[in-house]
Amino acid sequence: WGFSSQVVYCVFAIIGMELFHGKIQYFPVNSNAPHALECGNPALKDSLFARGKYCKNNFNDFASSFIVLMELTVLLLPSFPLTPTPLFANGFANVTVQPAKLYFIAFHIVMVIIIVNIFVSFILEAFFVEYSLEKSEVETAIEHKIQELGMGVQEDELRDEQLLDNMESAEHELEGEGGTKPQSKGLLFKIASKR
Repeated sequence: WGFSSQVVYCVFAIIGMELFHGKIQYFPVNSNAPHALECGNPALKDSLFARGKYCKNNFNDFASSFIVLMELTVLLLPSFPLTPTPLFANGFANVTVQPAKLYFIAFHIVMVIIIVNIFVSFILEAFFVEYSLEKSEVETAIEHKIQELGMGVQEDELRDEQLLDNMESAEHELEGEGGTKPQSKGLLFKIASKR
């Protein structure tokens, strides 16, 4: 997970820096620079991006690019009800061209939908495999009682003819479609019979 996601982040950070470097600037709160309230770009005047004060979210350097991409991955921004993908896509498209939105859509599809879902599926699969391999307390107690009573039969010592000698009537029920007897799995035990 770590290596593949880092490669995706690096690729998109480099592409983002090539497309958007210098288009959005961050200015301190008390700055007298022209267009400081519009993140240094008059195209952002009265935009949600500038009003939300997201000027620090830019692609001017590698660290800032990673922060923007991480916010896009997590899909949460503090104090703003809109998810960052359309907010950032509109903001960066306003300072460049409208097809720049495709960059944010591509990142969302690759990182959020594909890679994060693969990561979550690996975690869930590992949980289900671990959960299915554990024996429940009831199964363990039953197996212990069978062994304690001396009724247990080891699988490697089991021979079909030894276990099924007295079960001629059930022989046809145990045969599979191919005419072979199915292999038993798990703990087997024998029951004493007067026959």
